[in-house]
Amino acid sequence: MHDDSTIDPYTNKPEIILDYNMTKGGVDTVDKMCNTYSVGRRTKRWPLAFFFQLLNIAGINSQILYNGTHPESPHKSRRIFLKTLALSLMKPFLSERAAIPTLPIDIRHFLSRYRQTQMDEEEEPPRKIRGRCSICARKKNRVTTITCSICHQLVCKEHSVNVITCHKCKEGGSHRPYQPNLNISKETLSKPGPSEIKINTDSNQLPILTERKSSTDFVNLLPEDVVPYPKAKPRKATNKGRKRGKTMIATDTPEKERLKNEKKVSFKRRINIEETNEQNKDKSKKLKVRRQKKNQQRKQVQYSSSEEEDDVVHLVETDDEDSNDEECLFCNESFKNDTHGEQWIRCMSCLGWAHELCAATKEGCKIYICDFCVKR
Repeated sequence: MHDDSTIDPYTNKPEIILDYNMTKGGVDTVDKMCNTYSVGRRTKRWPLAFFFQLLNIAGINSQILYNGTHPESPHKSRRIFLKTLALSLMKPFLSERAAIPTLPIDIRHFLSRYRQTQMDEEEEPPRKIRGRCSICARKKNRVTTITCSICHQLVCKEHSVNVITCHKCKEGGSHRPYQPNLNISKETLSKPGPSEIKINTDSNQLPILTERKSSTDFVNLLPEDVVPYPKAKPRKATNKGRKRGKTMIATDTPEKERLKNEKKVSFKRRINIEETNEQNKDKSKKLKVRRQKKNQQRKQVQYSSSEEEDDVVHLVETDDEDSNDEECLFCNESFKNDTHGEQWIRCMSCLGWAHELCAATKEGCKIYICDFCVKR
């Protein structure tokens, strides 16, 4: 087929083309299966598209191998096989994420089936009981939350002891502090003395208490009797924060005068600082008073109650605090923010306030009704 150039007499086609037409159905079948359940996504990167196609073909090949190695098991559909394959590949990551305790409830519930070991629920610490000390007198009335570890009675800090342990002893290790081992002979016990005692410096052995057959039952020798505790070194004096100067006798007259002058200068500086602070306070108070006066000054339209002055409008200054919170009916600008000294006018119907420019009133207008009241 590959070496000769034989041609079919009926179709006039080479033998290799006929062979391809007979076996090309497998390629079409694979393409159809890949398109049915594809992992591909739209992308402009051709290496990624090639990788998606490899995954599709790997899924088909894995199903063929599984069916060939497990002929006794029932054949699964391609959809179920791909689903179980994806979940089995994700299982180690799901079990790792299931160990995170701060996940949302719905995700945690879904991942509970992939959790390898159930997490031990931490017991909540018992609430501290508050009450009086069982040892103190009632006059002191000391309230505490500390309880004794043996009798579980409430005890204050004065009648309790804090036991300090290192981390190694707390964990239950074999760590022991250094204590010299005292190997004491019988002759030494008859005439005890520090010079006649042999000290073993092995840190893993504890001191041995030997029995003495005499009038006294035991001889207790402590480590500090033989090897005294080291004393703390004296603190080093530092000159930090001190002024450097010449050595002078403080009782001399020139030295006394120099010290007096330094005190006078420092005293004057303090007085000047206090005076400037008081002046600044006075200035700030005056500014506050001026601002308050400006805010209180407002021109308000006031109508007279007499029959003769019904149509006369007067502009007067008012100190009413409620009037400072009024806003313009049109521009909603409050009177507090009015720094230009604009004229204000009041509606006779709704008793609302507005700028004369916003209301567009004519000059000499005596009675004003806003547009909102007119539309009503």
